Amino acid sequence: MARLKTKGLFFFDSRTGPGSQAERVALDMGVMSAGRDIFLDDVPGEAEVAAQLQALVREARRTGVAIAIGHPRDATLALLKKFLAQDHGVTLVPLDEAMRLKASRGLAFAAR
Repeated sequence: MARLKTKGLFFFDSRTGPGSQAERVALDMGVMSAGRDIFLDDVPGEAEVAAQLQALVREARRTGVAIAIGHPRDATLALLKKFLAQDHGVTLVPLDEAMRLKASRGLAFAAR
């Protein structure tokens, strides 16, 4: 984390392991950090991924910003392509911008 800080980089915690403390450590060390809110395809079925995309929209509307992760699986990519072609009332932004938005809204690790 110290090296990330000296280089002006951020840390993104995918939260794929139970009890990750990386986001908290990064924030404690002054490194911009955030973690994912939604895992799109932890369960890889089409219906499950579609449900997670809807959960992402709900979380973004509820808090003002939400971050999702997923695998580059064919079904996930096809659903994302279809999803992004539609208007869901939310805006896709780069990860660093989403992280800044989370920080400005107090949605960092400490608020969880």
